Amino acid sequence: MSTIGSCPPILATPLSLAESSSTTTHAAAAAPMSASAAPPSHANIHAGRGTFQHMLSAAANPGGETNAGANAGIQSKWTKGHWAALLTQKERTASSEANKRKFWNAYETAAGPAVTTSRGSRPSPGKDLATVVSDGRALLNRLDELAAMPDTPPQLKAFRGMGRAEANSIMAWTEQKDEIEAFVKNGGAIVEGGPELDGAPLSRHLKSGNRIIPIGAHIGGLEQAKTYDKGDDPVIMEFKLKPGADELLFNHQYMALAREGSGATSSLATIAKRDGNYYQKATANEGNLPGYIGMKNEARGDFSLSVGGNEPTKLLFQLFIESVSLVDNEGRPAT
Repeated sequence: MSTIGSCPPILATPLSLAESSSTTTHAAAAAPMSASAAPPSHANIHAGRGTFQHMLSAAANPGGETNAGANAGIQSKWTKGHWAALLTQKERTASSEANKRKFWNAYETAAGPAVTTSRGSRPSPGKDLATVVSDGRALLNRLDELAAMPDTPPQLKAFRGMGRAEANSIMAWTEQKDEIEAFVKNGGAIVEGGPELDGAPLSRHLKSGNRIIPIGAHIGGLEQAKTYDKGDDPVIMEFKLKPGADELLFNHQYMALAREGSGATSSLATIAKRDGNYYQKATANEGNLPGYIGMKNEARGDFSLSVGGNEPTKLLFQLFIESVSLVDNEGRPAT
């Protein structure tokens, strides 16, 4: 069983694809894949995605997230109803609002301590920039594989309400986006085959030259972004993720959960737990854990993702992004 303290290699099969082999009632969980198992063929991945997308289209969408031109099925991932639809009735009852305290207490016990030291147990400190770079090479390669499939996967869009100054800073960052992805693919080398940076030199390089996306705290669905009025000149920015990025974004290897309440957090925890996998623990107030995308339940919208609380998390998030743009309240291009 994977424990909270471990940092396992990237799954050959992302969370959502692994779930696709289950029936819609999830009477039996998908068989776990060993670390040495070969990645599934593209044909098998396509077959899995078709089954899973059929499940998505049948999921409830109580949040009413809309975005012009976006696939309704994939955008429903911004609602708790989408994730609840992937649970059995027994699982929904166990993780419901009425049973949330019992659910998370049992989850903590099963997950075990994040880090054990001579002074006892403490939460995981997360990942530093060097670890994100190390893990990021395989992540980018996997995203390239997904994008190269003959049947290109759908693309999730995330949104954030922000001030014009933040938007301008992010637009300026896009000029360094490709450079940093190449840096990560090179294992921390500025040029392919060159010396790989580590420790303080790597940190200094990444933190200079606007190389890490200067984004604020949280992202979510469009309806949620519209409720945040940031500054004197508020705008909404759309983050179009790479094809298939959502299948990795919500995976326990890249996401941490605020372990409280019911909704999307408890649903995701339940789905991963079927195969003995557990999410790292994010802070309850902001859903923050360095080097992970954090999820926390929200009063405005069903949940939000913490992407801007620290530099390692910002770096991880930017690896998922294909493009950024400004949109209006209907998700249409804006200036």
